[in-house]
Amino acid sequence: MRARLVIVLALSSCASPLADYSGYVAPRPYAIDCGAAWQYAATALKANGFVIAEVRRETTSGVVVGRRGTETMSMGISCEADGVHVTPSGPTPFARNGLRIAFERVMETARVVPPARGMEVSAELISGPETALYFSQGLDASMVAARFRIANGGTRPMSLLTDKIRMRTGSGATAAPMSSAEIQQRLAAAATEVLPKLLRSVVLKTGDRADGFLIFPAERYDSALVQLVDVETKEAEEFETTFPTAGQ
Repeated sequence: MRARLVIVLALSSCASPLADYSGYVAPRPYAIDCGAAWQYAATALKANGFVIAEVRRETTSGVVVGRRGTETMSMGISCEADGVHVTPSGPTPFARNGLRIAFERVMETARVVPPARGMEVSAELISGPETALYFSQGLDASMVAARFRIANGGTRPMSLLTDKIRMRTGSGATAAPMSSAEIQQRLAAAATEVLPKLLRSVVLKTGDRADGFLIFPAERYDSALVQLVDVETKEAEEFETTFPTAGQ
């Protein structure tokens, strides 16, 4: 088995171009998916060094709250007939305008999906209030989610089996994803939103992509392990994604 290490870095205000803003951006509606707006708002806050402290989400509106030391900023979201409206809240007009610029840059970046170079595997650990960015009711405190994005830019078809994916703690212990039946039992009505978003087992041909979530028991995970198998040679290749530590 060959192994590769794929590291996902945290956004930081000092390094991210999302936080390098100038000029004025007037409020306007955005023609984007309402669900994606929650994630863009959180990414804009994190790009400026904020930690997501709270997500208050209703059917078509709500707010994402970020904290950076003693400073608090938030992004209100309203999904209306003419598009998504966002309302930054912060200590100064400059800060509020900067957060709106960051939101727009996150939105623009999400629209550009470059072709994969070789086999690309990434994973994002989602826990606490951030689970409500992806699932409107959030997850139970005993669960965390991981979002996996896999793209085959190689020349050979690769098989992905989700029951082979593992999360690993700092001690080396591993955890398997929860089954659909267990999610249904533990989340009850909320499972109807979670289950359709789960990552599925699939054969990825050249140019194919897979994007979805797996749910795991809550734990302090350091990395995710994804195994892909060459359909023709049956050779397995393992990819490890390391999660950034808190405050990184």
